[in-house]
Amino acid sequence: MNSEPTVGKPSWGHRLLSGRMLGFIAQVVVSVVMLRMVLLDVKVSDSVASLMALPTGFLVFAVGGLVAVQPLIVLRWWKVLHAMGCGQSFWSLLRITLVGLLFNNVVPGLMGQDAARVFYAGRQSGYIDAGASVLFDKVLGLLAMLLFASLFAVLHAGGGSGLLGVVPHQALAVPVLVNASTICTVAVALLLLGMLALLVPFERLLHPERVANPWLSRLLAGLVGLVVGLRSGVRMEVLGVGILSSALVYLVLAKIYQEYFVLLGFAAPGLGVLFVVVSLATAVTNLPISFNGIGIREQVNVILLVALGMSKEAAVGLAIVQYVALLVLSLIGLVVFLTMRKASVQC
Repeated sequence: MNSEPTVGKPSWGHRLLSGRMLGFIAQVVVSVVMLRMVLLDVKVSDSVASLMALPTGFLVFAVGGLVAVQPLIVLRWWKVLHAMGCGQSFWSLLRITLVGLLFNNVVPGLMGQDAARVFYAGRQSGYIDAGASVLFDKVLGLLAMLLFASLFAVLHAGGGSGLLGVVPHQALAVPVLVNASTICTVAVALLLLGMLALLVPFERLLHPERVANPWLSRLLAGLVGLVVGLRSGVRMEVLGVGILSSALVYLVLAKIYQEYFVLLGFAAPGLGVLFVVVSLATAVTNLPISFNGIGIREQVNVILLVALGMSKEAAVGLAIVQYVALLVLSLIGLVVFLTMRKASVQC
């Protein structure tokens, strides 16, 4: 019998953690590079000075508005979960979401918002259903963003882009918005095709119980459960609530942008074009290619808002307001997290 110690291969868990850390490092690098590109042309001191010159009431309105829309975002997830037959309360999901925002902003490389949502919601609904609900919620949110962003290309093709409120001196923004909006239109079509594909009952072809390999059998069973859960969300009432709640969120954000234009003395675009801009900016910022959207958010603000007539410093200032709102949400999430921990210890 060989008693020599054997050196095993790294476990699956270690490989996963290493992959996440490499991804986290790559995100940090992207953020640093993108921020560097912005700061080459922008004086942050001027951005801060422009914010300090704003009325306190606006800052409260802007940060408060960004915080206040969170229940609308949670409503979309709540509707998805209920379509899957999971009876978690709205307030429970709101608490979980706030805790997820805390993790996303404090330790984004290790446990982001989605992982936190799956972990806490899964303790009551089961981790497969929780994972399916979070995934479908993300897809539905992305569909709404892209759908709203595609409005510009659709209206422009029909000669109706003026309905969104683009004035002549903002014509520089038109080709930028048309190109980006056209890409979003293609993405919307692909997402809708993917949702239609979920309706195909392919699980009838898969029989996990007939697979001899236990590991493969569990994998197939989990995959079937995930797809069945995702399919539950492909309903008109779920899609309707998701798109409507997202529209209300982006209308609030568009109004914040519009007030910001006015207070800094820039000619404000119409609420319609800012609705498209906010949707497009959110979709790009949510791409998992940077650390918490840092760098990407500033670049997108500069590209889109400068094209609409705003200065680069002011565009970066608006990104700073968004970071303040994220900080406030993180502090609220911290309070909720500590409360949940205290309650679990007492139990």
